[in-house]
Amino acid sequence: MLTNAVTMGGCFVATVFGGRGAAAASGLLALLALPLLGVAPLLDRFAAPGGRRRVRARPGAFPRG
Repeated sequence: MLTNAVTMGGCFVATVFGGRGAAAASGLLALLALPLLGVAPLLDRFAAPGGRRRVRARPGAFPRG
């Protein structure tokens, strides 16, 4: 999330102060960085199975809230 904010902030600054060329370059950089958003879910999906397990049944003393 922070990386996205920094990238978009950089695009804004480049657009305002850098002219069309800098704005285009920063926009392309943001588009090229877009696939990185899929890296964390992929790593989570193929992580070791012991890290996250679903519980099939609640324990008997579990509050019913």
